[in-house]
Amino acid sequence: MSKLFKDLKESIEGMDDFLNGKKVKGLTIKTVEIEPIAVYSAKEIKRLRARLKLSQAVLAGILGVTDKAVQAWEAGTNQPTGPAARMIDLLEKKPEEVVSMYLKRA
Repeated sequence: MSKLFKDLKESIEGMDDFLNGKKVKGLTIKTVEIEPIAVYSAKEIKRLRARLKLSQAVLAGILGVTDKAVQAWEAGTNQPTGPAARMIDLLEKKPEEVVSMYLKRA
């Protein structure tokens, strides 16, 4: 039996042991909890943008979306999802840091 085949066989057996609840030598499993993505209403997005003194275009640039996307969010016709929603969450929690990373004020 070749070394590669032997290593593969041991890996599969180890995976089988793990899936059956047995401890596997050299394998440590850690569980982490990821904070869910917050849902922001049209009013909350408008309020955040006003508090940061940003235009829709500048907010869109920071978030990496179009002006139309920000307009739709603020009109309540769409909601931010995925990376844009995460970025809004970051703006809410650490506004100065995020804005200073992306905005060069003259």
